Amino acid sequence: MQDQDELFSVVAEDGRFLRAERRGECHRRPDLIHASTSVMVFDKKGRLFLQKRADTKDVEPGKWDQSCSGHCAAGEDFEAAARREVMEELGFSVGDLRPFWLRLSGSAYETELCQTYTAQWDGPFRLNPAEISDGAFWTKEEFLAGLGQGLFTPHLQEEGRRYFLGSAWPKALAVDLDGTALDSRRTLAPQTVAALGAARRRGVRVFIATARPPRSAKAFIEELALNEPVIYYNGALVADPRTGETLSHEPMAPGVVGELVKAARALDPAVAVSFEVADRWLTDDASAGFLTQTAQLFKPDAVGPLQGFLDRPITKVLLSWPRGDVAPLAELIRGRFDHALSCRGTDGALLLQVMRQGVDKEHALADLLAAAGLDPADLLAVGDDMNDAGMLRMAGRGVAMGNAPLELKLAAQDVTASNDALGLARAVDKYILSLLPNEDARL
Repeated sequence: MQDQDELFSVVAEDGRFLRAERRGECHRRPDLIHASTSVMVFDKKGRLFLQKRADTKDVEPGKWDQSCSGHCAAGEDFEAAARREVMEELGFSVGDLRPFWLRLSGSAYETELCQTYTAQWDGPFRLNPAEISDGAFWTKEEFLAGLGQGLFTPHLQEEGRRYFLGSAWPKALAVDLDGTALDSRRTLAPQTVAALGAARRRGVRVFIATARPPRSAKAFIEELALNEPVIYYNGALVADPRTGETLSHEPMAPGVVGELVKAARALDPAVAVSFEVADRWLTDDASAGFLTQTAQLFKPDAVGPLQGFLDRPITKVLLSWPRGDVAPLAELIRGRFDHALSCRGTDGALLLQVMRQGVDKEHALADLLAAAGLDPADLLAVGDDMNDAGMLRMAGRGVAMGNAPLELKLAAQDVTASNDALGLARAVDKYILSLLPNEDARL
């Protein structure tokens, strides 16, 4: 095992040294940004030398990684650390180091600010067996064939993809609306509209994945001038925004919904219940204070006894509780209805969204990607709430908004600014516009 008391450089986002901190702390606290460096060593044929990480490594043991990489010791700058790592791990004194990419990336266990360099060396190498179990040169074709196969560390996948593919990634972008594309006033900032438009002009397919029904998302889809299928109701409905044609609909079984309502009202008669049926809102209490933006903008399409609506294909059930936290309702559903229903708490755990089991944003998105001939590895996904977690996990890179709960940030590979600080536009700029030509929408 590596020395958990080794001191690393904790830095600000701009690379300024702040203080020294133990390795063990840096690798268990994602709130500590620590400095690291990596070097991509190419031979004269353009092949990339990769090392296979020793099984004793704290992070990603046994995976193929950059030619060499490591952390900056307390107070050590990036280039000095890179030269030291090349000597310690590969056994040669590197000459010209060319800066390639400075990136901030995070995971469930750490956050790093990493400066990547490129260098040229044909060998020989003297590999450090304490750090490396194997090493080999890989051609571009061999590397690309290995993407998504579980062979590489996440950092190598991202850096290698950027180096070899450049404008070829990402090919698709999936974004949530509320808390992500929309600011706290529920408006689209001009910079967000411009960034998404610029991404589309570069050939990136932009998909909206929202909990909203079509009627309350329509104005934003039109403002963004999007024509890709839109995922509504957390994946229960997919429709063409231009024609309104339903492409897929996954309603719940009426009998199960009836039992759910009975059980929820038995827990507390004051539980507010609302049905969404393919863009129509049905409820037995028009005065119930639902938190959704749809409820604030639209009136119910029908008000009456819920039993009278159970013969319809119910897309989504919304539950809220005067007591506040809907956790007891979620426990009820997971305990008694897990075979047929799934639920997600949103809006600060004050609203419970219930759909058919197996229905979620990620499954709907996977179907759309497959229909477009794309792979999840081709996707950049950005979201802000727990109903986005699966979408972020499935993507080639999942980015959480700065206003997201900590649990979602830990599920993401990166965290951007908040929705009031142009977080989506900044993520699009970082991962799309900065990689592609014609950078007219750079922030």
